[in-house]
Amino acid sequence: MPTHYTILSWFENKEEEQKLIDHLPKYKYRCISCGSKAHLDELVNSHNYSVSLIIIDLDIRETDAILVCNEVKNRKDAENHPFVVIVSDKAEEFTQVTALDLGADDYIIKPLKPQLFLKRLEAILSRKLHPDEKNNIVHDENLYIDLERHLVIIDNETFELPKKEFELMNLFYSVPNKIFSREEIAVVLWNEERIARQRTIDVHIRNIRKILGRELIKTVKGFGYGLNNIST
Repeated sequence: MPTHYTILSWFENKEEEQKLIDHLPKYKYRCISCGSKAHLDELVNSHNYSVSLIIIDLDIRETDAILVCNEVKNRKDAENHPFVVIVSDKAEEFTQVTALDLGADDYIIKPLKPQLFLKRLEAILSRKLHPDEKNNIVHDENLYIDLERHLVIIDNETFELPKKEFELMNLFYSVPNKIFSREEIAVVLWNEERIARQRTIDVHIRNIRKILGRELIKTVKGFGYGLNNIST
């Protein structure tokens, strides 16, 4: 996996943007601030940059941030689409669902807490595999996550899960060879690292096992959880 990521950011409030950038480790992230849609397009399309992730403030005035996200994710000429994270002080469920439906990989509500924000970015970027590693990652042919119908399909049998359990399964499915730490799970699903120190995650894992079987989820004691290969 690459050790250096290029991140584009586009905020209306440049002071807020700079504070966020200052908290990202410079040895790992190259952050470039965009001032306009044209500037962002130029950088995304440039052969001089391999953009891994774009952070867009929902409050940009030039255009609709959610539409920019949708455009980036649907570029037909791109070999690798960058991840897109939208940040906003708008906590309404409708706005968040719309952003995610139109391609956002995450929606983070302000005020931004630097350490939690960094954890969220790390969790997203962990899904961006180095090209040489792609052949080592194989989805289990007996398992499929149907995002549109909100179903888990195992050996052609469909299962419905409560919202958090489904999100947890989809997280594991997104990087099937990865063991997620409790902290990563807590930040990605709840945006609260303190959840990792509670029993909440364990309860959801137990519920998944009751519905889908104990063999599906792998436990690494003292660290976290991931998927087992269930091929027979």
